[in-house]
Amino acid sequence: MVANYGEALLAAAVKALGIAYLPTFIVGADLQAGRLVTILEDFAGPPIDLCLIYAPNRHLSPRMRAFIDFFYERFGDRPHWDLVE
Repeated sequence: MVANYGEALLAAAVKALGIAYLPTFIVGADLQAGRLVTILEDFAGPPIDLCLIYAPNRHLSPRMRAFIDFFYERFGDRPHWDLVE
């Protein structure tokens, strides 16, 4: 099966119709719930970086500071969807 929609590939994998190569933000909940398992870990793709760019020499508004804090908490060192036990 070939699709350019990750949710379709996820649904097929959860129904045991094959394996899928998907990012963890799509399959994280299913990995955590045990509906999927990781295989072929040596074939992981390159990491994707998320960045916030802002002028550090300017005073940050409380709204911007709150967004930066939220962003780091949500996507910091390891995003919540990668924290599979």
